[in-house]
Amino acid sequence: MKLLNGNKVKLAVVLLTAVTAISTGCGAKTTEGNKSVAGDNAGQASAQTAGNVETVELTVAGRRPVGDSYGMENLAKAAEKLNQKLEKEDSKYRLKVNPVLKPDDLNQYIIFSSKSGKAPDIAEIGYSNIGWLAEGNYVMQMDDMKNQDVFKNLMPGYWNAVTWDKHIWGVIQDTEARMVFFYKPHLKKLGWTDEQIAALPKKVENGEFTMQDMADVAKQAVDQKLVKHGFLHNTGPRDVAAFYVNNGVQMYDEDKKQYVFDKANVVETFKEVKQLVDSGLLPDSMMTYSEKDRLKEIVNGTALFVGGGIWEEARFKQNGYHNELGNVNSEWIQQNLGVILLPPSKKGGKPITMSNPYVYVASKTTKHPELVKRLLVEVSAPEYQKNHATQSSHIPFTKEAQELAKESAFLNSVSYMTNYSKFVPNHPDEPKYEKIRAEALKNVETGTMTPEKAAEWMEQQMKLDLGSIVVK
Repeated sequence: MKLLNGNKVKLAVVLLTAVTAISTGCGAKTTEGNKSVAGDNAGQASAQTAGNVETVELTVAGRRPVGDSYGMENLAKAAEKLNQKLEKEDSKYRLKVNPVLKPDDLNQYIIFSSKSGKAPDIAEIGYSNIGWLAEGNYVMQMDDMKNQDVFKNLMPGYWNAVTWDKHIWGVIQDTEARMVFFYKPHLKKLGWTDEQIAALPKKVENGEFTMQDMADVAKQAVDQKLVKHGFLHNTGPRDVAAFYVNNGVQMYDEDKKQYVFDKANVVETFKEVKQLVDSGLLPDSMMTYSEKDRLKEIVNGTALFVGGGIWEEARFKQNGYHNELGNVNSEWIQQNLGVILLPPSKKGGKPITMSNPYVYVASKTTKHPELVKRLLVEVSAPEYQKNHATQSSHIPFTKEAQELAKESAFLNSVSYMTNYSKFVPNHPDEPKYEKIRAEALKNVETGTMTPEKAAEWMEQQMKLDLGSIVVK
């Protein structure tokens, strides 16, 4: 490498100053240290060379803000650690992570930025998007990631979440469980002992406490005017899938790669929900409830049973939902709120939880695929999983990280739930199917349709929107 003489150094300084000024005027970001210059906060990796070091700036897109997720924070820390390794390897590369938050339109952002050649190098996204991302040629195939040591103790079945058409298209970031909160003080007012309350989660696991049992207890609380609502459920399209699966609905035929309309079990699902509404336990406007409304009801004891997700434990601590206390701490939550899996619909049945693990995917057109994959391996280390899990109330995906997260009493109390995890299909048409699923349930709850009519409507919509389906 030739050294610059004095005049050339002056010229280089002038040009660098001019470029920096122009870039700053366009909203570009300049960093010190290795003098890296990003031309745009969003888009493909950019790089700047200074001396022997080339700083690669990777764009990482996600929809979850800090508080709900520490994925981007972890990526930034993991990049620092990887940079230390790259330096020891005498590599010319260093990494810098540029986060882009897209809470409402992440999918559209990926699609349109890809078309303009500025796709984010990495995206943090729900696993059920894997199908359309892979089929649409948006993301990089990562079959070789399965051989990395950091994933050798991945929870059973979780490679399936990032698999489409027999190939792997991402790596797991976290997992969680959808379950039911219950308000302990009201059960005590109904005559339950502390021992009976403590035994409830196990009774659900054993199939000894069913949906009907939960409705009976909720009816007592409503009749005694302890609560306004006996039961509320979370309303996301992947959340309401729990009612279908709990009633044995088969959603998808893996061999035929087709969605299934399982008429008899769909009708049973709708009858169960209608009974909750007709009994005055579940409001007919349930699907219009905001998350805030739902969580305020359980933390203030105006509902007895409330469907939710384990990550919402963190929101009780952060979002000020309690009318008098505002934020509540772990001790308050342990004393006042219990958690159970969604009880089985039939006596002796197994409970379920719907899991929607978040994953990292990488753009197929990233300019630095090997560096991206090394960063995803680095960020999957147990300490980063634990950081995200304990701060946002999620469950780590490897045994090593789960050991580190045992310091959280709440995570300890719910980690068994992943043994009952069920998943919606990650087929490319899943966004269409989940809308049909939610709309059909809403039609029943509002009384717009009878269970039988809603099932007919659902079958017709599936045939219209999903093409060829299996009808059973």
